[in-house]
Amino acid sequence: MLRDDQRPLPVTRPARWKGMRSLRRALSEILAEDLLAARTVGGLFVVTAVSFIAASWGDLWLRCGALYGLCVRRSASAALVCILSVLMLAAGLGILVQTRRRYHREEQASSHYSWGLGILMAVGLILVSTRIPTWTCHVGHFDTTLKRCLTPGSRTDPTSYATLKGAILILGLAAGGIVGSLPNRVRILAPATALVWLFGVGWLLLDTMVWR
Repeated sequence: MLRDDQRPLPVTRPARWKGMRSLRRALSEILAEDLLAARTVGGLFVVTAVSFIAASWGDLWLRCGALYGLCVRRSASAALVCILSVLMLAAGLGILVQTRRRYHREEQASSHYSWGLGILMAVGLILVSTRIPTWTCHVGHFDTTLKRCLTPGSRTDPTSYATLKGAILILGLAAGGIVGSLPNRVRILAPATALVWLFGVGWLLLDTMVWR
C-alpha cells in the first residue's frame, strides 16, 4: 500500500475553467432571452401587418366615380396602409429568419431586441392614450368651440380625461424604458408587451377602420 505522501493528488480543474463554464451558461441564458425578445418583436410585426391588410383590403378595391371625395380618400388611405403593412410584414419575417440563423453562431450576447420590446410597450400605451377622448358628455354633444356639452335646452360642463391621457402617456414612456433596460426579464416582460401592443393596436384598428 502507498503511504499518504505517495498517493496521487486528486485532479482539480483550475478556477479559470469553472469561470468559463459559468460565463458560457450566463451567455446562453442571455442569448435565449434575446432570442425570445426577437421572436416576440417579429411575431407582433407579422400579426399587426396582416391585421391591417385584412381590415383595409375592401377599401383598397373601391370603385370611385369621381376624382375626389370620401370614396377616393378611403381608397388612397387603404393603399397607404397596405404599403406600410407590407413593409412591416417584411421586417417581421426578416427578423424571424435572421434571428434563427444568427443565434446558431452568436458569440457575444446582445440585448438590442429588448429595446425593441421597450419601444413596442411605449407605443402600445401611447396608442391607448390617443384613443381615449379628452372630453366626453353624458348628455348631449361636445362643442369644440364653446368647450361645453350642448343639449336643446341646456349647457353643461364636460368630463375631462386629459389627466388620465397624460398619465398613460408618461406611464408608456417609463414602461418602455424599463422593459428595454431589463434584458434578463424578457420571459416576463415579453408577454406583457405583447398584450399591451395588441390592445393598443387593436383599439386603433377597430376605431379607425372597423367602427367608423
